[in-house]
Amino acid sequence: MRKLGETSLIKLESELSNMLQPVKPDNDFVNTLKGKLTRVPSIIVESTKKNSTLLIIGLGVVVGIAAVWLLGRSKDDDSEE
Repeated sequence: MRKLGETSLIKLESELSNMLQPVKPDNDFVNTLKGKLTRVPSIIVESTKKNSTLLIIGLGVVVGIAAVWLLGRSKDDDSEE
């Protein structure tokens, strides 16, 4: 039984090798691909200092407005009593 399995695999391999033609890729393509795969990519990280500064200023404005609003409400509550 084992001999039959090996024979069928050899037959299948032979038929496939007759049907399929080996591919010879273009050397320029292979060299370009090899260069792209082996070269270390250059990564550029943007500086976030400008964005951080704007965020801090915006947060300060919001906190200031909230503080003025809360102080104004507390004064209104005291004057109603």
